[in-house]
Parts: sequence; C-alpha cells; structure tokens
Amino acid sequence: MGLRNAATTAMFGTSVTKGRTELTETLATSPASAPGQRPTLVALLHALPAIALMTLILWSFVLATAYSLSMFIDLELIGLAIVLALLAPPTAWANWHAARLSIDAERDVKA
Repeated sequence: MGLRNAATTAMFGTSVTKGRTELTETLATSPASAPGQRPTLVALLHALPAIALMTLILWSFVLATAYSLSMFIDLELIGLAIVLALLAPPTAWANWHAARLSIDAERDVKA
C-alpha cells in the first residue's frame, strides 16, 4: 500500500483502488433507469407543459421588471439593454433548474 493510498484510507476509510473497483462494478450493473422510474423521454413529455408555463412566467416577470425599472429611472433603450443583460443570466439559470427539477419529479412518479 503506497503512502497516498494509506493517507486516503486513513481519511476516508477506503482505499483508492477499492473505490474505483466498486464504482466500476456499480456502473456496469446499474440499469438504464432505476425500477419504479419513468424513462427520461416520457418524463420530459409529461413535464413539458409545466416547463413552458414556468418559462413564460419567469421571463415575462423579468421583462416587465426590466421595462418598469428602465422607465422609472428614465433610461433610454441602451439602459433597458443593460438592465436585461444583468437580469438575463440569473433568469436563465433559474429557468434551467426549474425545468431540471420538474423533469426529475416526473421521473420519480411511479409508472
């Protein structure tokens, strides 16, 4: 047992090679989808209306907020573009994670 493997065993309670072997065996024997879960495509088709509604609500709120803020501060069109550039990345992130969570929730529904 090498020094690195001994240090890993002392810290985590398992050796590096043992962990790799277990991971390889787990990946080789695991099915494509766990029992009791829907396939991803079916879950996506079931979650698509909810994803579309969440997308519409999120982006309409952000666009209305950006427009209201730019009119309240009396910004021109370039100010609206800057406000949208600041609000778009967090909105896209929130939209992506809401879609991912809704697909995961649909996959966990018993078929």
